[in-house]
Amino acid sequence: MFENFRRTQLQREGLACARTRRKTQEDDILDVLRSHPAAGVAAMVAFVISVGLLVRIGARVTEGLTMPGLLHWLCAGAVSLAAITHLFVSHREAIRDNRTVVLLLGTVLLHLAAMLMALRFGITQGWSGSVLV
Repeated sequence: MFENFRRTQLQREGLACARTRRKTQEDDILDVLRSHPAAGVAAMVAFVISVGLLVRIGARVTEGLTMPGLLHWLCAGAVSLAAITHLFVSHREAIRDNRTVVLLLGTVLLHLAAMLMALRFGITQGWSGSVLV
């Protein structure tokens, strides 16, 4: 606060420029969340829940599909856990930063959501889904 008063006084006297240097704000909370294991676990749990929601939404794509039962939820959980395990096994450096984990898992979720939208669009256009016409 006092820096602003001093700066305006110097500007009036012609001893300072009106431009200021940009400073990066240091936010301790974001730094802690970036590398805290609980935040990474929360991102992975959110991924598993989101895949389950996509399974539920995928069952509503067309009429005649059954709503997902226990077996469907187990398959969605197994695929999600396989993706997370793959992260731990082959991308050890990437999982140290939670931003990278969220980016990778979010990209997989966006891909699954795009596939659902493409499937829904195809069914509304009357496409049968077969390769041969």
